[in-house]
Parts: sequence; C-alpha cells; structure tokens
Amino acid sequence: MEEYRDKRYDKQGVVGTILFHLLLFLILFFSVMEAQPVEEEGLLVNYGDSNTGSGDVEPSPSHAQNVTPSEPQPSAPTPTPPTPATTPEQPKADGQTTDTQDFEEAAALKEAKRLADEKAIAEKKAKEEALKAEEKRLAEEAVAKAKAQAEARERADAEAKAKAEAEAKAKAEAEAKAKAEAEAAKRKAAQDLIKKGMSGAGTGTSASQGTAGGTGNQGSLSGGAGGGYGTGGTGSGTSGTGSGSYDLAGRTIVGSIPKPTYNVQEQGRVVVEISVDKNGVVTSASVRSKGTTVQNKALWSAAVEAAKKAKFNSDKSAQAVQTGTITYNFKLQ
Repeated sequence: MEEYRDKRYDKQGVVGTILFHLLLFLILFFSVMEAQPVEEEGLLVNYGDSNTGSGDVEPSPSHAQNVTPSEPQPSAPTPTPPTPATTPEQPKADGQTTDTQDFEEAAALKEAKRLADEKAIAEKKAKEEALKAEEKRLAEEAVAKAKAQAEARERADAEAKAKAEAEAKAKAEAEAKAKAEAEAAKRKAAQDLIKKGMSGAGTGTSASQGTAGGTGNQGSLSGGAGGGYGTGGTGSGTSGTGSGSYDLAGRTIVGSIPKPTYNVQEQGRVVVEISVDKNGVVTSASVRSKGTTVQNKALWSAAVEAAKKAKFNSDKSAQAVQTGTITYNFKLQ
C-alpha cells in the first residue's frame, strides 16, 4: 500500500513539472520574445525635407517645416510627419540600396587609394635602389680608373728607371772601355819608348864585351857611351841609356828613373807597383804579377830596390797615398 502511494506521487510530480515549464514558456513567448526589427547596415543619409534651410542645429521632427523660401507661407502650416531614424531605402533596379552603394564606393575608393599609395612607395623605393646602384657603379668605375692610372704611372716610372739605368750602364761601360783603351795605348807607347831608349846603337867591332864569360855585350848600368861595362844592366850597346818607364797619373819623375843593380844574365820585364805620398816619396814597392814576364827573384829584388829610390814631384792636392807602377825591361844582347 505504501509502495503504491509513492508511485502515484511520482507521476503527479512529473506531470506538474511539465505543466509548469510549459506555462513558463508560453508567458515568455508572448510577453518577452517579440520580433526585433532588423536594421540594415550602411551609412545614414539625411535627405531633409526641403531644398533650402538655415541654422546650425537640426530641428526636431515636430518643428520641421516643409517651407520653400520662394513660395508664400501658408496661414496654418501642416506638420510634417516625423522622419524615422532608419528609413529603409527603396530597392534599386539591381537590388542594392543607396547606403550600400555609398559604402561600397567608399571602400573601393579607399582600396584604390591604398593601392596607389603602395604603388607610389614601390616606385619611390625602386628609384632609390636604382640611384644607389648607379652611384655604386660610378664609384667602382672611379676606383678602377684611379687604379689603372696608378698602375700606368708605376709602369712608366719603372720603364723610365730601367731606361736610365741601361743608359748609365752603357755610358759607364763605354767610359771604362775608352779608359782601358787609353791606358793600353799609354802602356804601349811607354813600352815602345822603353824599348827605344834601352836599346843601344853600339859601334864596337868585336862580337862580345864584358866579364861574365858569355857572348854578347854585357852592357853598363850607366848605359853611357865609351864601351864601359859593369856588373850587368839593360843596355844593349855602348850608348844604351838603360832607363825604365813609370805610370803615375798627374805626377812627374824628379830626375830619372833609378836603375836596378844586378848581375844575372836573364831577360824579361818586371812591373813594380809603387805607393807615393803627397811629397812624391815612394812609401812602398812590390812586384805585380800582372805584366811581369820574368820569375827570377834576383831581378825582382833589384827592380823593387831601384823603384824605392824614385822621387816624384810634390803635390799638396794629390791623394794621401797614390798608387802607380814602374816597369823595368831586362834585355840581353
């Protein structure tokens, strides 16, 4: 019995709940849920109610008057019905309203302006990049031109330097050659003079003269005429001079060249290299191998001792030590 009563109460509760919610839905549907007018999107346009007007404040709909200044005012103006805030536009032939068209035109103008601005910015950027590229190209060309000019100047300087060096070398070689030829000619002339001076023009009728025990004319150191003879010399006749030759630039011998004293029966040439001071005194003498044709040490010693006795002119402007040579030709007849 208790269980039956509980089931009956459960059914009544379910039915009551359903009825309550249904009643609540009907109340809300008819009292609150009313259809709201859908406002069309677009720009509000005030068309006004007259082609003329004056004043800074728009009159309210109750005070607006449809008055034309050029027409006489009626005695009892007819109130103009209020203009709704949102008056739907009459659909055009293509199905669009004026507000929509104005909005689309404004959007199109804005888009066109944006595209034009972007194009102008792009063109300006392109011009700036082109200008920078041109400036860079001109700068690179200027650097390359300056580098080429510098290299050309360096080549010209190097060629001029090489040419000057070649000319100087050729001039030095020519001068050295001319000097060598002049010295050779001078030596030859001196040798010819020595040969001419040391060769006697003997007048004796005998085949030989002297005390050395051989054949030929032993000669005399003085080389004087009269057939005298001594311990040996370079005279080849009774009138031979027996003098040598010297080579000392800018200096002259005082008196005659000293004659060597020797007793060796051998012939040849001995070149003695001498050093002379400003006073003309021979400070040193030694045999020079170049030009010497005899290897007899006795003749070398005799030539060196004779050369040390030579005396040259004094010259204060000369070098402190001046070098030269004295040549002795030993000849047997």
